Amino acid sequence: MRLLALVPALALLAAPAFADAPKRAMQACLQAHFDALDLGLDKALGVSVAVLPMQGGEAWQGARGVADRDRGEALTTGHAFRIASNTKTYTAAAVLRLAEQGKLGLDDPIAAHLPAAFVVALEEGGYDPRAIRIRHLLTHTAGLREHVSEDFLLRQAGPEAREWTVPEQLDLAMAAGAPLSPPGTEFHYSDTGYVLLGSIIERHAGQPLPAALRELQAWDANGLAHTWFEMLDPARAPQAHQYWQGRDTRGWHPSFDLYGGGGIVATPADMAAFLRLLLEGRLFEQSASLQTMRTPGVADAWNDYGAGLFELEVDGERLTGHSGFWNTFAFHSPADGVVFAGAVVEKTALPYAALVGSLRGAYRDCAAGRKEAAPAAPESP
Repeated sequence: MRLLALVPALALLAAPAFADAPKRAMQACLQAHFDALDLGLDKALGVSVAVLPMQGGEAWQGARGVADRDRGEALTTGHAFRIASNTKTYTAAAVLRLAEQGKLGLDDPIAAHLPAAFVVALEEGGYDPRAIRIRHLLTHTAGLREHVSEDFLLRQAGPEAREWTVPEQLDLAMAAGAPLSPPGTEFHYSDTGYVLLGSIIERHAGQPLPAALRELQAWDANGLAHTWFEMLDPARAPQAHQYWQGRDTRGWHPSFDLYGGGGIVATPADMAAFLRLLLEGRLFEQSASLQTMRTPGVADAWNDYGAGLFELEVDGERLTGHSGFWNTFAFHSPADGVVFAGAVVEKTALPYAALVGSLRGAYRDCAAGRKEAAPAAPESP
């Protein structure tokens, strides 16, 4: 009797090990594909990626190359990156959350929600802030010029490097020229519009932008432990150096891209986790909010850009997510039920779509191999 009583106990002890075997095999397969990845890249080039299934499954992260060329520091999955325009997804989601709370309406004129000085600056620049709606800023259909240019970025690399304020960036956009189109008629990507949204969030949340997003999206409760606003929050992970045309941009003052159009620093794993939370509807109380983010602002919008989300076609499939200037990305494949996120430390080294495609192909190969190799489960005694 004693021996028979031990049999079920031994079976229970063995079950987790058996269950973990396919997960380990999947992770080993993804790691092997990542190690063998050849996209014409120098093996020393820093690349960090995360693969996160939407439902169950095992998350995987990989990193290779260096995080700092001067010191030869190895890049790890724990390094975080400036995610640049991936921040727009977070900003847009925060605006939709405020709309759910009744603090603003998407069709409200922005003049009703911006500081008076911003309204005056827009008017003097030839814009009508009473005709431009919050929805237009979200979907890049306000006709706004862009304060970011190559010249603007190059200033950060030379003796003209400086700290920028929101009013100064708005002034740069106004100096760039007249409106590009009437509000709501054409798509024109504008970081300036998202900087204005950052100000609107601060006004209605009653706190600075980093604290507002952290609270509205419950970053801490949702496990986003390695996500923060550079300079405005304490660092929460080691930060990789990021390069543009061979220039090390790590020392650039973060204010050049800090106020809603960019500014967040995060690990690829946290980027993937945020996008999963968003697409699962866990950041909103109303399903219509997510649908608004996914709906293009105009019929001919670039990549069907909605409100902080766009569609990327990879090998015939349309993936949903966003990318950032510094070669960062987070996209969801509905066919695979997986979020792919990552960063390449050199902006000009590799089109992110090629890396997304390679990750998606690797995941499919490994998932297919896992199904073929899966042994039959042991029978219960």
